[in-house]
Amino acid sequence: MRLKIRINSPVWTLQIFSALRPDLSSAQRMCSACQQRAVRMCRAHPPGRRKKIRPRLRRSAASGQAHATQGILHAVGDGVSNSAKDYCITYNSSWTTLPTSYTGAVYHKLQNLSSVWLCSESEVPTMGLKDKAVVVMVGNCSILDKAMIAQNRNAKMLLVASKDGLPPPKDNRSGYESLTIPIAYMKYGDILNMEQDVGRNIEVAMYSPSPPLFDYSMLVIFLISVFTVALGGYWSGVSELRFDVRFTSSSTYYISCTIGYAVGMILTLIILIVLTMGQPALLYLVPCTLLASSVVAWRRKEMKKFWNGGCYEIMEQTDNAVSEENIIRGDAQGAP
Repeated sequence: MRLKIRINSPVWTLQIFSALRPDLSSAQRMCSACQQRAVRMCRAHPPGRRKKIRPRLRRSAASGQAHATQGILHAVGDGVSNSAKDYCITYNSSWTTLPTSYTGAVYHKLQNLSSVWLCSESEVPTMGLKDKAVVVMVGNCSILDKAMIAQNRNAKMLLVASKDGLPPPKDNRSGYESLTIPIAYMKYGDILNMEQDVGRNIEVAMYSPSPPLFDYSMLVIFLISVFTVALGGYWSGVSELRFDVRFTSSSTYYISCTIGYAVGMILTLIILIVLTMGQPALLYLVPCTLLASSVVAWRRKEMKKFWNGGCYEIMEQTDNAVSEENIIRGDAQGAP
């Protein structure tokens, strides 16, 4: 997700970027709050949807159903410097129920078969798949066919490696009622890097933290934006550039505009949460600030001067020029 807010004043320009990336911290250092942050980052980049952000993708069709949910694969190895790491996955919530924490998840030894599709029994290695979390390549057959072969060989988990992001797991479940093992998609690049990241003898577990009720990064954006605008407005008042300071020596308009801007920011963030997509902030900021200032001008019976804006400055400069010219003429006439 990317939210860009640009505020223009005579010398102030504020750009706020809030970008969420699927870049998760080490699982050993994750507390409960970090787990919630991790799943938010996974859910910030749904597969195949860059412009519109949705935490879940639900679709029903004659050929099958998709209830795609973003989760996390927790990998633990025997590496020295970094023995654990999390990776983003997508799974079908109607097929699989995952725990909300990796501490309550069941770990299985990872067996990397990403060089095969696992679409037939002949692709099963001679050492078998018993009690393993199996990684196979996407394509050539249904993911349910792959999962059924893995389950028949006593595998405990199926991970399907995809080179094209994280597609939503979907298929017609009819005829696969006996299929019980968890199924998920993960990035092929993550599989290649996993041994380097966490070492060998890797064990993995899947979990899906509950989404937080409130994203505190939005509070930070709100405070930074309102503070910057208020500071810029205060500077304008000190420099006697503000309308209320030049005309009434009052901060009434300054306070009303700041409050209107804060209301506009709150409205922007609310719409952002409801629609789960980036919003043009000025669409809400401009009406709120303009309405607040207009109400103040109307109540103070200064609407005409407020509407004309800087005309009084031009008139003042004209009057000063005329006065100086009259003084010069008077001095010229009085000279002998």
